[in-house]
Amino acid sequence: MKQKNANEIENKIEIENKIEIENMKAIEDQKTMKHAEDEQSMIWTELASRALIEMLECYEPIYEDEVAAKMRMLAFLRATHQPFGKTNQAGHITASAWLTDAARTQTLLTHHFKLNRWLQLGGHTEIGETIIEAAHREALEESGLLSIKLVSDAIFDLDVHDIPAYGMTPVHVHYDIRFMFLADSNAKTHINRESKQLKWIPLNQVESYTNEWSVLRMVRKTPVFQRKG
Repeated sequence: MKQKNANEIENKIEIENKIEIENMKAIEDQKTMKHAEDEQSMIWTELASRALIEMLECYEPIYEDEVAAKMRMLAFLRATHQPFGKTNQAGHITASAWLTDAARTQTLLTHHFKLNRWLQLGGHTEIGETIIEAAHREALEESGLLSIKLVSDAIFDLDVHDIPAYGMTPVHVHYDIRFMFLADSNAKTHINRESKQLKWIPLNQVESYTNEWSVLRMVRKTPVFQRKG
């Protein structure tokens, strides 16, 4: 009987050891995968930063504040290891979409829930997408539109601004890169949780909704940006 009990104990221990080893292997595999993902993310971030630096260097702003914004963005991109997403609590690259109708007489603005201001559509980037893809995604998410058309892959506008503290999120900087898109002003829109209201506003009336200079600056640029002929 004692021998039988001893064998049962040994078998139980052996099984438990196998399970423990299998669990350890699984943990090591997860660590290896996480390391590979982190390494892949780092490589992507470096390449994306280089591409964005090249894009910014090609952009020639005509407004003094945009010149300053461009210099700050380039310095930020060259100094930080992770400028994308929102893990960098000091600041991050964001993407915006300046949305107009085909005639360029109206723009779609959102009454931002947190900031309580009328602004263009846009927000944080996601790892793995280009800056234009981020602007496009944000525009669709925040407007509910099913289709928008990129006017040009050239930068439309730049702005660097502070975002006030909100909840557990501290004050931080948004390095915002804007692109121009066209949309059907008769298409159905739908607000998300980040917006109080969406509205197509005639360009000549935007100043009645906001005194944000960066928004008014985009109004001025709209009629002539990338016009053919």
